[in-house]
Amino acid sequence: MLWKLLRPGLNILAVFFALQSFAQESNPFELTPRLDVPITEDTTAPSGTGNPFDLLPSAGSARPTRAVASRKATPKHVSKEDSEATNRRLLLISIISSLLLLTILVTLFRSQLGRAYRAFLNDNLLAQLQREREGVGGLPYYFFYGFFMLNAGLFIYLASQYYGVTLHPNNWIRLSYCIGGITALFLGKHLLLNIIAFIFPIEKEIR
Repeated sequence: MLWKLLRPGLNILAVFFALQSFAQESNPFELTPRLDVPITEDTTAPSGTGNPFDLLPSAGSARPTRAVASRKATPKHVSKEDSEATNRRLLLISIISSLLLLTILVTLFRSQLGRAYRAFLNDNLLAQLQREREGVGGLPYYFFYGFFMLNAGLFIYLASQYYGVTLHPNNWIRLSYCIGGITALFLGKHLLLNIIAFIFPIEKEIR
């Protein structure tokens, strides 16, 4: 009779202890690793060489340098005001030099210049000057001939500037081109005449 009364309580206690032991073996709040992966140490060598004097690139050194390179590659353009100032300076120096050279030539060779001017109207005086030129008296005329080439080159320079023909961006080099072109043209003419005089019997007429 007593066993029948205690049997339900003993069954309840047995079930309670069984559940408690099962719960201790499988605790849902226990932290366990998901994967059994062994922990490995990082064996990669550091980027530095261990030398304290080595220069390591900083984070800011990776900036693009394309803008700097393009800025250095862009040529420096000469403004219009600077070009006009250079042109006025060139004209002033050229005109003053030409007038100074003319003054020196007129002062030194005044008589030859007057005779050459009168020879345009007198054939006999022209023939006399021609005979003097074939001797040793033709040196002043070569100076005047060179003076003419300089002024002709200056005229070509002013004409090219007036019509907008740019032979070179530098005005001084452009003036040198004009003077050199005029000089080469007249020297080529005289060379061609000498070749013709050598081939054909017209040496006296060419002189």
